[in-house]
Amino acid sequence: MPLRVAASLVLLQAAILLLAGAFVVLVGALLGSGNSVPFAGNLLSGGGAVALGLAYVAFALAAAFMSVQLVHLAHWIRPVLIGFEAALIVLFMAQGQLSINLIFNVVLCLAVAVLLVSPSVGAALIGARRTADGDSAPHASQG
Repeated sequence: MPLRVAASLVLLQAAILLLAGAFVVLVGALLGSGNSVPFAGNLLSGGGAVALGLAYVAFALAAAFMSVQLVHLAHWIRPVLIGFEAALIVLFMAQGQLSINLIFNVVLCLAVAVLLVSPSVGAALIGARRTADGDSAPHASQG
């Protein structure tokens, strides 16, 4: 159960990041330098806002890919996804403004990380690795 919840939350993150990226690109490209997006204590407009929006879209695509890999029980996904969640927290904190959006996104990242370190997710990923290796039962030395 925690595995599916974690995958769903990562997919939710992907959707949020995709929408955020699309809106930032639209603001930067269509509205130009007259309107700006706050980030890291600066106001980004034009090309800077478009670059930030594209970074959000790249994070969204990576999150969607990792969500699929989590559902498929890829043995490498847990440490990679925890690192990805940490990178997202840094990205969100770099926005520099305390807001409900920031709090929601950081709590979402922490929830995914907590779910990923739960024993049931670890057991599912280890079981998937054993099945992929052709080992159907734990060895006696592994207890």
